[in-house]
Amino acid sequence: MVVFGGGVIEAVGYYLLPKIMEEVKLRSLESSIKGMKIVESDLKDDSIILGAAMMAFSSLRKKIGM
Repeated sequence: MVVFGGGVIEAVGYYLLPKIMEEVKLRSLESSIKGMKIVESDLKDDSIILGAAMMAFSSLRKKIGM
């Protein structure tokens, strides 16, 4: 699953997401995208800050050996 979020997707995701999927199908091997979904995040604009926080937390865990 590929999840898109943020203001642009929130505003025009209904138009962009099908276009993105069409392009992915044109440029990918069929077997590599079988069953793949492209969706809009339920987190809306919060997805950006939460994703950044998770990346920072993951990096910190690796550094301290958790």
